[in-house]
Amino acid sequence: SAASDVYKRQDVLTVTLAVDDVADWQVHSITFEGSGTGHEQNDIEAVELYLGDQLLSSGAYAADDGQITLAINRQIPAGASLDLRLVYRFRDPGVTPWPVGTYGVETRAAWVSAEPDDPSFEPYDKGPEAPVGGGPHLIAAVQNTQTFQGFATIQSAIDADDTQDGHSI
Repeated sequence: SAASDVYKRQDVLTVTLAVDDVADWQVHSITFEGSGTGHEQNDIEAVELYLGDQLLSSGAYAADDGQITLAINRQIPAGASLDLRLVYRFRDPGVTPWPVGTYGVETRAAWVSAEPDDPSFEPYDKGPEAPVGGGPHLIAAVQNTQTFQGFATIQSAIDADDTQDGHSI
């Protein structure tokens, strides 16, 4: 169904990993932490990490508001960067009306595993944490595009107190 397609996939975060112009770096993995009112372990079928359109790795949260480490296994040449995209693929809840939930994600610089190619440089020492977050992302079968509220059905969106004439559902 169309609602199922809308509900199934959501880009939640873009992370850019950049290195200085002194050395090439091997980046092994990055860890993300789920958050929000949704239940990541039950609701998210897969967490996928992309470089452009190429899937680098995927996995699933082992707990609600849990962490997941995804492999990158790429070299970043000196002075260059990688733009990574985190995607959630949601389970079809199999119930009507569809549930509505918000999902967020956070990563920190300390959760990146990397090392320089040149052995005269020290490996990344997991220095000061620099949080990068995405969300909250509302996942719902129907949304009022003016109020950004999510609903399980079109009728519940129309009947909502905040919905006004001229709003798009």
